[in-house]
Amino acid sequence: MKKALVVLLGLLVGAPTAGAASRMTEAERGRVKAEVEAAVNALLSSARAADLEGCFASASGSADYRGIDNGILFRSPQAWKGAFRDGFGQLRSQDIRVDTLDVLVLTPDLATSTGHGTFTSTSRTGDTTPRRPFAWTFLWRREDGRWKTVQAHQSFGPIEAAAAEAAPPASCDAALGAWEYLDPSGPGRATVSKLANGRQLLQWIMVPRGGGPTVAGAWEATCEGARRRWRILFSTNPDGVGSEVTEEFEIEGDTIRFWVLGPDGKRGDEGRARRLK
Repeated sequence: MKKALVVLLGLLVGAPTAGAASRMTEAERGRVKAEVEAAVNALLSSARAADLEGCFASASGSADYRGIDNGILFRSPQAWKGAFRDGFGQLRSQDIRVDTLDVLVLTPDLATSTGHGTFTSTSRTGDTTPRRPFAWTFLWRREDGRWKTVQAHQSFGPIEAAAAEAAPPASCDAALGAWEYLDPSGPGRATVSKLANGRQLLQWIMVPRGGGPTVAGAWEATCEGARRRWRILFSTNPDGVGSEVTEEFEIEGDTIRFWVLGPDGKRGDEGRARRLK
């Protein structure tokens, strides 16, 4: 798999004096901070979906744009995007976990964001890279009412630094047992058991978050590694009976995270559950 399969942009550069920021009210600084955080989260959503165009949608087209990727300088977003195109073409999704995100407001139209965390990349063939730490910084400038990155930096730590803290790969048997759904899933419970034929049987019930009638189902799956292919045996939605669903999951301690794959093979919304003891 190509080098640098995640696009998390930013570079901390010299900023105007603190005078402009000091003249801003707390409410004004709060609005700028919220706007920049939203811009960072939009970029992260694109990176998680392996959407290369979305990753660079917030990049400024100005001549003073600069980007640095692990010591390599790019003088335009087009040059950086070109270097990533082949790698992103192999990706289905990325699991990016941000441990810290800090926004420093410099002026009403200028701010920096810094952050770090870990990530893995999953190829279109289902191969997932080891978890690896990253760090980035952005210089954001408001251009025509929109926040754009004008300078950007990202760097990666060695895989070993994250591997020591990473959970072992999920296995089929690790997903067996009783589970209680957590946010963002609706409240509910599920049990997963192994049948005599080696398949897994999921029985679940949930109250949709935001209201609505209780939903429930019974699904049967074949499981390989961290992927299960479910066939719906019973559902409170009769139209779903007989259809199939492919799911990927990861287990850390007593928590399972799971995603239903779309027709394009990319992960959908994340669900979570906690093991009941």
